[in-house]
Amino acid sequence: MPIELVWSAKLEGDFDLKRFASGLLERAQENLRQDGYVQSAVFLLTNTDLQCYSVAFSGYKEKEGTYEEVFQKAREGNAVAIVTLNDAYVGTKLDPDEEYEWGQVAADPKGECLFVTISGPDLENWTKEVQYRRGPDGLCFSSPVEERNALIGLLGEWSSNHQRAN
Repeated sequence: MPIELVWSAKLEGDFDLKRFASGLLERAQENLRQDGYVQSAVFLLTNTDLQCYSVAFSGYKEKEGTYEEVFQKAREGNAVAIVTLNDAYVGTKLDPDEEYEWGQVAADPKGECLFVTISGPDLENWTKEVQYRRGPDGLCFSSPVEERNALIGLLGEWSSNHQRAN
């Protein structure tokens, strides 16, 4: 499934990448409360622009293809960072030596989460996650958790881990 450019804006002033990503996470919580779902999105940051792309995938193979297209756009546009926003099931961090089947975590969910990631060729990977549960009284969100130098799936060699994001 191809990615689709939704909007693009010129960067002005002192753009704070972590503040932007944290704001995305806060708005995603509001959207989830209001609409019951969150649309995945990818943001490419260049030296002059911020571009927002809508991404959609069903299953791991489509997700791989979608993110390959994201990396191609990032390389072609000389992006300095990729920011992702996703909604996912919470599960145990996978051991790379173990077999994983698509849907394994969804079959036995420990909850759900909204998360944003920042990565780039000259940036240290960064993630921020908010777990949530659906209950009879609505959504219950945990406090956000940040992780520096995080392993971000499907990013391959995109990011080096020697500098901080901001």
